Amino acid sequence: MDGHVAIPDGVVRIGEGAFAGCVGLTDVTIPDSVTDIGKAAFLNCRGLTGVTIPDGVTAIGSSAFGGCYRLATADGLVIVKDVLYDYCGAGGEVIIPDGVKRIGEWVFAYCRTLTGVTIPDSVTDIGEFSFANCPGLKNVTIPRGATIAAKGAFDDEVTIRKGENGKRS
Repeated sequence: MDGHVAIPDGVVRIGEGAFAGCVGLTDVTIPDSVTDIGKAAFLNCRGLTGVTIPDGVTAIGSSAFGGCYRLATADGLVIVKDVLYDYCGAGGEVIIPDGVKRIGEWVFAYCRTLTGVTIPDSVTDIGEFSFANCPGLKNVTIPRGATIAAKGAFDDEVTIRKGENGKRS
């Protein structure tokens, strides 16, 4: 394999775990016919450096791009189509960029060096266990309208500050 995969036109769904663990995959072309990318579809494709998601994709499953560290920004954030899927940064204080709409499940879990997170107003959903078992995390600022999943999004020791009328406190 040369590292590139072109999904044939006419395919409407990339199944759950379809390319999971394909470390030699470097980029993928997804046709406009695809509307759904399954859970963990590209999980741990560590060589993946490029993917373009067509506008017609309306559903992307959890952890679809988890472990795709070569897609990460300079700050270590793996963001695909307005969703934060993973984090491979150095920790400390992390500022999630404006425009991210959802923080996926388990994104920062077990990040021992994470001390604080500022979440932009664009985020409306924070997935389950997103910040679980982060012993250094003490302060999180979230937008007033964000929904926090019930299952362990944050540990009990975290101080959560909600912004006022869309502004951070």
